[in-house]
This record gives sequence, structure tokens and C-alpha cells, in this order.
Amino acid sequence: MAAQSLFDDAKRLMAAKNYAEACPKFAESQRLDPAGGTLIALGLCNEAWGKTASAWAEFNDALTAARLDKRSDRERAALAHIAALEKRLIRLRVVVPADAPSDLRVERDGVAIGRAEWSTPIAIEPGLHHFSASAANRAPWSADLRFDQEGQTVDLKIPELAEQAQPNVSEAPAPAASAPLNASPVPAAPPPEPPKVAASSHSSQTTWAWLAGGTGAGLVVIGSIFGASAISNWNAADKACPGHVCTSSSDRDKGLQAGRAADFSTVFFAVGGAALVTSAVLFLTAPHSKSEDSVARRTRITPWVGVGSAGIGVSGAL
Repeated sequence: MAAQSLFDDAKRLMAAKNYAEACPKFAESQRLDPAGGTLIALGLCNEAWGKTASAWAEFNDALTAARLDKRSDRERAALAHIAALEKRLIRLRVVVPADAPSDLRVERDGVAIGRAEWSTPIAIEPGLHHFSASAANRAPWSADLRFDQEGQTVDLKIPELAEQAQPNVSEAPAPAASAPLNASPVPAAPPPEPPKVAASSHSSQTTWAWLAGGTGAGLVVIGSIFGASAISNWNAADKACPGHVCTSSSDRDKGLQAGRAADFSTVFFAVGGAALVTSAVLFLTAPHSKSEDSVARRTRITPWVGVGSAGIGVSGAL
């Protein structure tokens, strides 16, 4: 098993006082297979290596594990080492100005120090540490500080960061390149001509207007023919059947034929009239060329109905 192999190798390296290699192996073994005994060994390794802050934290974790496992022997060992390390710990207290920017960021060795840790003494490892502070529109600050005296609490006062002027992002336009002295001026290209739209003799709306008008006129003519037929048959039936009393079936048929012709006439007149109205609306609202407007103003279409006959009249001047 990897955790056990790492643990055994770490013990061998620790016995040889090679703490730089032994301690990381203990830590990896603990990560793979957490155990109270491994925590004790890791604490002892870091304590011997001089990593007092790490050893103190690991013995505290080992104390919790020992109490959960009801291992009084490990509990006593953890308490003894915690008490000894408490006297050796180096603690750092970060102090920031009262009017520090809201976005102030403080780092130790590239890792941010949370705002909750500010003003609270936090155990750190002995040795050299790099500190930095930054904020928007402020000049950054950094410093390398060494901590060697065990058992001391050091206040790290972050200086007030100087305001930093914003760079002017606007740039002056680049000067136009001058033409050579012997170069002749190049005339400016004329603006492009607007595209020409090919004229059409009739718009689609005008075409539909004429089509509707022709259809309507034709229906009116048919209705007129049926109307004339109805009038003719009705007059014949009225003469043959005085007082609406017919003496023969043929005379009664004339009356029926007159009624059917009258019904057809009404239908064709209604549909034809609607088509003519639609034609007029389409024609009046459609775009016309000047020649079409003049023809429309000079041309008149008039349906007519007479006794026994019907038709359409077209009049105008050219």
C-alpha cells in the first residue's frame, strides 16, 4: 500500500536526519490514509526540521484524533509537544492603516492574508518571508523580512500606499505622412453614383388593380346579362299569367327561370362590384408613373344595363 510504503521510507529518512525529504513523505502518507500515529510522526519530523508552526498545528490535529480514538498515550505526547512548541512559536500580526483602501490586498510568500487574520497574531515558520501590499490606483509595496527569534510576536505595519496617477490613455493622432516633393497630387475619387433602379411600366400592385378591375367588369357584364334575361322572362310570365295565375306549365317555368336569372344577376353584380371596388383601391394606392397617372385620369370605365341588354363603356381622351 502506498501510504504504508511512504510512512516506512519517511521513518528511514528521518532516522538519517534527512528531514527535507522525510517530512513531505509523512505528509503524503497522511493524505492517502489519515491516521493519528502518522500525524504524531509528521509533527515530530517538522519539529526536528525547525518548522515550528507546522509542527504545532499537526500536534493539535493529533491531539483531536487521539481523543476521538481514546488513545491516552498519543494524547499525552501531543499535549507535551504543544506546550513545548508554544514557547518557541514566532507569531506575526498584520497592522494596516485605519484609512486603508477597501480593496487592499496583503500577501505573504505569494499567498493572500485574509482580512480576518489582520490584527491577530498568527504563527509563522522561522526564516525569510516575502510580503507585499497592493490596491487599485495605489503604488504597490513589498518587503523581505527574516524572523529568527523564537517566542516573539512581530507587528508588520503595512505603510499607507501612495496614490498613483492614472496613465493618460488618450494619444495624439499621428501626423499625416507628407508626400514627396515631386509627387503630383492625386485627385480625390468621386463619390459613387447611387444605383439606378430600372423603371418598370407597371408595379405589381397596378397589375393586380387592372386584373381585379377587368374581372369585376366581366362579372358585372354577366350579371347584367342575367338581369336582362330575368326581366325578359318575368315580363313574358307576367303577360301569360295575369294575376299570377298560369294556365300552363311552360308559363310557370318562365316565372321560375326569371327568378333564377335574377338570383344569378344579384350574385354576379355583388362579386363584380366588390372586385371593381378592390381594383379602385389598389389603383389609387399604387405608385404610378406620370404617363400612367395621366392615362388613369383620362380613362373612364362605365358598366351599363338596358332593357334586354347590358355592357361596359370605356371613354377617355388620349
